Amino acid sequence: MYPIKVSENRRYFTDQEGVPVFWLGTTQWQLFREYTLEEARIILESCKARGFAFAQVILMGVGDGTKPNVYGEKPWHDDNPLTPNEAFFRNVDAVLRLACENNVVISMTLFHQRYRNYITVENGRAWAKWLAQRYRDVSHLLWSLTPEANAAFVPILRELAAGLREGDGDCRPCCDNGSTVVFDARCLGGRPADPGELASRSAGVRPRRPNSPIVAASPSPRQVERIETV
Repeated sequence: MYPIKVSENRRYFTDQEGVPVFWLGTTQWQLFREYTLEEARIILESCKARGFAFAQVILMGVGDGTKPNVYGEKPWHDDNPLTPNEAFFRNVDAVLRLACENNVVISMTLFHQRYRNYITVENGRAWAKWLAQRYRDVSHLLWSLTPEANAAFVPILRELAAGLREGDGDCRPCCDNGSTVVFDARCLGGRPADPGELASRSAGVRPRRPNSPIVAASPSPRQVERIETV
């Protein structure tokens, strides 16, 4: 059934058998960093009980990517993405197993605009490849990138995307949140006052591939009522 993929007409997500998957998600940005494993279990069980199928999580948490987790472990030795800290990622491994057990797909943000001082054009491909190889066989996972919406981030996005493809064979979607480059899906954040603005914003997106699913990352109730029109 998993990992999810983009439909043949590239308009929505499906499971491996082609059955449409509705993205009903929650945000748990700090799930890998600010909670113990037992607390993460409670959070994911709560997500499942409330019917959420997806959870958006920032891999290194909010900030510049160098802060330690609740166990005192930083993501990288010497703040270098090319020297990942095994202790930090063993905890990530365990949380991902809990997500699979609760049938919650993790949308993992492996790059955030605030990480720019550490994840760069020079090391981005190798970092993404290492991560994709490590989690190649995790079923309930897709990738997410969150740059600023300007052309200056295009080079690093391309390096990250190349690393992901090399690492996991392009076996899962990659969502692009906020940039001028679109990969398998487009994630639009924020809460425009006018529900029609979501449609107008998405209309300005021109993906590299014909069509792409659009995820309303933080929709208002009025947007939810009209989401099928986008």
